[in-house]
Amino acid sequence: MDFVNGSLLILPFKNNSFDLILCWGIFHHTVDPYNALKELIRVLKKDGYLILAVYQKTNLSFLHEMVRKVCLRIKWEIIRKVFIKSMAVFVAFLEFLGMKNNLRSDNVKIESQVEDWFFVPIKHFFSIEELKEMFYKQNLTFEVLCMQAGRLKSSSNVIVRGKKIGDG
Repeated sequence: MDFVNGSLLILPFKNNSFDLILCWGIFHHTVDPYNALKELIRVLKKDGYLILAVYQKTNLSFLHEMVRKVCLRIKWEIIRKVFIKSMAVFVAFLEFLGMKNNLRSDNVKIESQVEDWFFVPIKHFFSIEELKEMFYKQNLTFEVLCMQAGRLKSSSNVIVRGKKIGDG
């Protein structure tokens, strides 16, 4: 196995290099997800598979974005830590009430997820229809593998797969 450092927008690989590409939790943090998809497809071989895990757009996505924009303005570390801990307690309470769907046995600490939800500079959400359209426009098949890969649907990844059906 080789580790390579690079940008998702300019992958350091030749065209048609991979049979399988797994892109989990990165795509939705790029400045230009549409070009990132084109770049992923560029390095995918014909009949190769792309598996993508991205934040799903829900009725609460606008609320997540509002909170994230406020959080990005927090300058004092102590306030940031208190917010993260408070949100973690709130999410744990929701889980206690049964409002969860932990499909993964390796689910990370709630605090880590709160940071990913609210303290990243770039974040995009995608509906199933938007993903399907993006895939079809790039000569990929489309199927949903998992509708919710995390704790809560409103802050979870949807996992989709596409097969490259052409050379483009």
